[in-house]
Amino acid sequence: MCHQTEKLRMKNILKSLIYLIVLSSSITVFGQKNRLKTETDFMYCFYQSLPDKGNEFINILKKAEQKLIDLNYLKDKSGESYIALYKNLDNMFDEKLQDLGVAKYMTEVADKIVALEAEDCMEKVFSSVNFQNSKLSRMLQLINSLNQGDPDPSAFIEQFIGILDPEDFTHDYFRMTTFTMIESMNYVDFPSLELPKVENENSLTREEQRRALFIKIDAEQQLYIQDQKENVENLQKKVIAYLKKHKSNSVFVVRTSRMTHYGTFIKIQSEIEKGVETVRNQLAKETYKRFYGELSTTEQEKIKEIYPLNIKNLEIDE
Repeated sequence: MCHQTEKLRMKNILKSLIYLIVLSSSITVFGQKNRLKTETDFMYCFYQSLPDKGNEFINILKKAEQKLIDLNYLKDKSGESYIALYKNLDNMFDEKLQDLGVAKYMTEVADKIVALEAEDCMEKVFSSVNFQNSKLSRMLQLINSLNQGDPDPSAFIEQFIGILDPEDFTHDYFRMTTFTMIESMNYVDFPSLELPKVENENSLTREEQRRALFIKIDAEQQLYIQDQKENVENLQKKVIAYLKKHKSNSVFVVRTSRMTHYGTFIKIQSEIEKGVETVRNQLAKETYKRFYGELSTTEQEKIKEIYPLNIKNLEIDE
């Protein structure tokens, strides 16, 4: 899964974590665990900056959690259920998850926060000795590492949840982090998310225009493949057939509207990537008797030369 688009996807998903840490947090100051002192102190700053000291937000978190349970994304309220959810992020793209209420509330109260008081309070938290060894600090360091090198998103998530214990999800901060991330994955208007930079139609060579697999997502979130209306469930099969025919000459042109939902876009990207991963694994097994992910860097490069992941994003006028 060490593909450029996969890396982009993970960067965009986790931008929400940086956003929520900078903008706000949620923590009830009653009955939280002392072992998470930094997180508790930080969220206390946020709650004290709100007119009602966070009472409404606590109820919003409870409703968001219950919605995930009702939709079968969480088995129950246990920390183990949250860990399982993080391990299954690829299946978290659902329009029903666009509004859990958390991001909406944060936007609504943004101009009501006593900013200076909150800033002074949080500055003390970040400058404290406790912060240096806190899970919040480790999370920030890991998130910021996305901007350096070429991290494997699967390994990244493994490291991310490796910082946390199931018990941590009894703490409102980590529950709120989870809900905000899910909303950001599915809601195009969340402030920290953007669709990838689009290219100009003229950037396609004549040969690319002739042989490309054209994929379009219109303003109604409908998928088209080669101008034919299609179900997302069939995209991966189309991608695999196309790759086997064109191999190193493959190029995917994904056209999106300004109204395309981020979650819809990610679903399409994910299906393309899964198709590429499938043919790479098939060739790796045939050639090296191992899966693609088990190959050396040199061996992987040889497979990638035959089955590249070449995606160009264009914008349609809708």
